[in-house]
Amino acid sequence: MKLYSLSVLYKGYAKVVLLKATYNVSSFSFFQRSSVQEFMTFTSQLTVERSSKGSRASIKEHLCHVYVRNDSLAGVVIADSEYSSQVVFTLLEKVLDEFSKQVNRIHWPVGSLVPSSTQAWMVTSVDTRTPEKLTP
Repeated sequence: MKLYSLSVLYKGYAKVVLLKATYNVSSFSFFQRSSVQEFMTFTSQLTVERSSKGSRASIKEHLCHVYVRNDSLAGVVIADSEYSSQVVFTLLEKVLDEFSKQVNRIHWPVGSLVPSSTQAWMVTSVDTRTPEKLTP
């Protein structure tokens, strides 16, 4: 089970703003890591841009999962196929809830004052197979 990327984004009217992201590119060769990370960032932003508010979707055979809340806060997970959609969407819901508690909504459109809690969530979620095991 591999979780490659966990991103928190803001879906604005004009553009999507990346607020916080963590990446696990250790399984890729040293020379590919920056390109892979760039691709995951681009994919996350494009996926949120094309998703409507209040929607959840799994794209490309369950490798990319997106959740856009009605308040325009969005989360994207890029993982291998061993992660079930239920586990991923539970993780995204918890991450977005925690993020919205820690960062005032005023700062979302500009991406300032972002905490580092998503890194902790990524580490916590690496070996989970059921949503019940996801705890902060």
